Amino acid sequence: MFGQTRYQVEDHIGYGSELDFYNPSESACDEYGRETIGFRVVE
Repeated sequence: MFGQTRYQVEDHIGYGSELDFYNPSESACDEYGRETIGFRVVE
């Protein structure tokens, strides 16, 4: 899957489709920041 990453999301923030992605590295989280991205639910 070029350019795509699979994540397991275990919660969401806010309402609707606001997702919270976990990364154990605080600096990686700061670098990522807040973005609007597309996603697809795979069951």
